[in-house]
Amino acid sequence: MTTHTGTDFKAAKPWGWLIAFAGLLNRFALSRHTTLDVRASDLALVRSLPPGCLIAPNHAHYADPQVTFELARRTGRRVTFMATREAFDVCRGWWGWCLQHLGAFSVNRGGENAQARRFARDVLIAGLYDLVMFPEGEIYLLNDLVMPLKPGVARLALEAAIELRQQDRPRPILIVPVAIKYRFTGDITPSLEANLAGLEARVLGEARTGPLDPRIVRLGTELLDRAERAHEVTPVPGVGLFERVRGLRRAILERLEQMHFGRVQEGFDFDRARKLMIRIQGLLLAKEGQRGYYGPPAAPPEDPLTADLEAAQLCARSVAFHQDYLLQNPTPERMAETLTKLEREVLGRQIRAPLGNRRAVIRIAPPIDVHEYLRDDTPPSLLDGTIEAIVIELHQTLQGTLDAIDREEAWPKGSGASEAQGDTVCR
Repeated sequence: MTTHTGTDFKAAKPWGWLIAFAGLLNRFALSRHTTLDVRASDLALVRSLPPGCLIAPNHAHYADPQVTFELARRTGRRVTFMATREAFDVCRGWWGWCLQHLGAFSVNRGGENAQARRFARDVLIAGLYDLVMFPEGEIYLLNDLVMPLKPGVARLALEAAIELRQQDRPRPILIVPVAIKYRFTGDITPSLEANLAGLEARVLGEARTGPLDPRIVRLGTELLDRAERAHEVTPVPGVGLFERVRGLRRAILERLEQMHFGRVQEGFDFDRARKLMIRIQGLLLAKEGQRGYYGPPAAPPEDPLTADLEAAQLCARSVAFHQDYLLQNPTPERMAETLTKLEREVLGRQIRAPLGNRRAVIRIAPPIDVHEYLRDDTPPSLLDGTIEAIVIELHQTLQGTLDAIDREEAWPKGSGASEAQGDTVCR
């Protein structure tokens, strides 16, 4: 395995011709399953913005980077973006070379990132490229919900604005909220039925019959029962599935945190699980005389640390099972997302391809100018409150725009509602 250190940062080194060529390839690859649905007015809005914006899409699916890359191609924007550090080692480093020259730079999720932050700030300050960041920081496979946002987007934008002011060359630093929602264009019931039947045969011994959504819930309940038994967690009688999932997760997190940190941590459950994964991976790598957090450590299955790492990873994945997401509204999209997450638990691998052809509905909300939050006399001690205010506005804007897509989709055909906005849809 390749040895890395915390300073092994990979900077973006964009080549224009390679980006243009990759844009055409990406357009072709994306079109096999996904059609972009974006309004002419939204394309015009993005084209009108000055360079050096921070593009902030929600992160509902693995295809989001492809969709965002195609949006940049259509609007003529030059973008640079973050990619997880381990991706740069794929194919003996050749994929990393491609990523760098496509405009990507590395970020070590949960580890040391001073160089990555400095590089990202420099992109915004230089104003030659836009910076693309997914503020949720993770793919939760929740097409209709925006999960808690990380503060990094707001912090970077504020730091860039402050530095430009100190250099006496102030200009707008804009955060552009981009809402992406996927809609299947055909009936995916046969695909859902086939995938679900295969999982039922593996887990329950045979495929069941009947409506899909209660069968998906039944399968998930069985997997939850097994996880509770494996981790010796007894659920509180009478609570719902979401509360059981959260109770199991919290019990595992608290046990592991006491073991590896000496005390229970605070914060969003996913972030707590991520910190544990980083700590345990570091311990496993140290046994091999290596440092860093890149790539899976090759630890023997009987090593107790291996079991701890798998438990922390289970906690991180379980965050994606959010409240009664499927029970509240069992749409084809929600059933597909939930089934994909259950496949990950049963098969132990990610299923990235969609179950059918679909539209990626993209809507651009009005940009957020961070200067509106930044007064000349704002002391550094109050920046955390400013960052929080920007994060709240960005979260509300993204969620509100996703909800507006639902209302837009509900308009009766021929009602004239979309024409009333003066838009045509570009595909």
